[in-house]
Amino acid sequence: MLKGFETGKLTTDRKIKKIITLSQGQLIKYDRRGELGDHILNLYEKLVWDFEPTNDDDKFIWWGFLRNTKHLYETCKKRNIDFYFVDHPYFFHKKHGEGLGHGFIRIVKNAFNLTKINDTNEKKLEHYEKIDKSQFKLSNWKKGGSKIVVFPPSFHMTKFLDMDREQLINDTIEKLKQYTDRKIEVRLKKQNGEYNSMPLLQQLEDTHAVVSFQSNGAMKAIQHGIPSFVVTPEVSACTPVSETDLSKIETPYYPDNRREWQASLMNNQFVDSEYNNAIGYLDRYE
Repeated sequence: MLKGFETGKLTTDRKIKKIITLSQGQLIKYDRRGELGDHILNLYEKLVWDFEPTNDDDKFIWWGFLRNTKHLYETCKKRNIDFYFVDHPYFFHKKHGEGLGHGFIRIVKNAFNLTKINDTNEKKLEHYEKIDKSQFKLSNWKKGGSKIVVFPPSFHMTKFLDMDREQLINDTIEKLKQYTDRKIEVRLKKQNGEYNSMPLLQQLEDTHAVVSFQSNGAMKAIQHGIPSFVVTPEVSACTPVSETDLSKIETPYYPDNRREWQASLMNNQFVDSEYNNAIGYLDRYE
């Protein structure tokens, strides 16, 4: 049975509930440790769920890295339970709330991002290209460039996976310095609590390559023609079109399958009218 876990955020729980209803699964409501009142749940609320997986066919589904979902992940790993991770989509990322009127989400089986190319049928990609072609525009590969732009890993993801975020960033920069004399810039998503005011494409001007962990910004760089290096290939959607060996920073990878990569990612994000078939689709392509 598919078991879905509430995390206390109305907009995302609504999507989990719909998937559970369509799948005839079981919704597991959350509880909170202590007397916390009726305030809005913060990002780090210590949620608990009253559940006990007893059947061999139990599967879990939840949204995101926050509010103690790490406990659900650890339970799945410990007990060898399949899970489905739900979060923001690969494309139309900023529109996931309205999702072109439908609510785009990505769902990944036993992982956090799709790290391989599995379904290259372009029908869905072509449909959404007609709605917003800018989402999928591919520029020619750019060669040269005086600098390397590093996208730091998500704070929430590294906490979830017990990674030392600052150490990971520092180790990456130090390794790059062993193999290149180019300028290294770190692009922060937020500075002093505010989103970075410099447009991404402006910062990518004169860039030789980008280095990332699981950044959506790296996806945009690849589409813009900037070659990519991935430090944590097991969690990055950019892995199929990226180099993973930083010692090759001076000889980047220029893959010719970016269109197939886009199609595969598009086929693995879903609007609400597709929720009914999403789990079965993911099971076929695992």
